[in-house]
Amino acid sequence: MKFNRQIIRTKSCVLIIMGGIEMKRQEITVKAKQGIHATPAIVLVNQARSYKSDIKLYKGSNGIDMKNVLRVLGLAVRCDDIVVVEAEGEDEELAVEQLIEAISNMK
Repeated sequence: MKFNRQIIRTKSCVLIIMGGIEMKRQEITVKAKQGIHATPAIVLVNQARSYKSDIKLYKGSNGIDMKNVLRVLGLAVRCDDIVVVEAEGEDEELAVEQLIEAISNMK
């Protein structure tokens, strides 16, 4: 099955429309000195779980369920790694915006 794919880029994010399905995604460089280790992973997962949307975290082409702490830790995200937060669902815009903000505020 082939989907018609449309990509709309804005200053802050990318909206991808595939076969009538929309999803929101945004890229960020992790600046936390220790990357996403246990404590920030738990914070991010708990925040991701508060949204109704399906949320994925990508490092390279490897995408995982952002609502699963073991999978987030398994990405082994380090300082200066580029990750992408992608959400699909009724609160996708809010989810991506707030999760990107949380990642940017990690120390």
